[in-house]
Amino acid sequence: MANLLMIPFGYLAIKGASYILHVPRNILLPSIVLFSIVGSYAINNSFFDIGVMLAMGILGYLLEVAGVPIAPVVLGLVLGPILEKNFMFSMIKTNWDFSLFFGRPAAAVLGAITIAVWLMPLWTWAVRQVQSRRAGRASA
Repeated sequence: MANLLMIPFGYLAIKGASYILHVPRNILLPSIVLFSIVGSYAINNSFFDIGVMLAMGILGYLLEVAGVPIAPVVLGLVLGPILEKNFMFSMIKTNWDFSLFFGRPAAAVLGAITIAVWLMPLWTWAVRQVQSRRAGRASA
């Protein structure tokens, strides 16, 4: 029932949200900053939180200027503590036995894929180093 009701309500929400795109930037951006300041203060009623919010905003701007993608940084900051807590819970529950994570075939395949994805940047870096050395020897 909820999914059926989401169709008309979702359509109306999309139509309403599309009007935000027509708001001029000189009104929209200060409104976002204002809501960010009020929200950061409202969490703990502390001006320190506003300072943290401003520092993170400046850091985000500097990362954007440097060409660093911000979405992975935000995901890491938000999901990192949750992942760490659940990992520690799993490790304590399994008595620090990593073999239990790869005991079943599906878990072993997913674990191998995860490790391969983690090692892929190192692999591409090593391949580029070898190719650049070969190109240097060929030109000499």
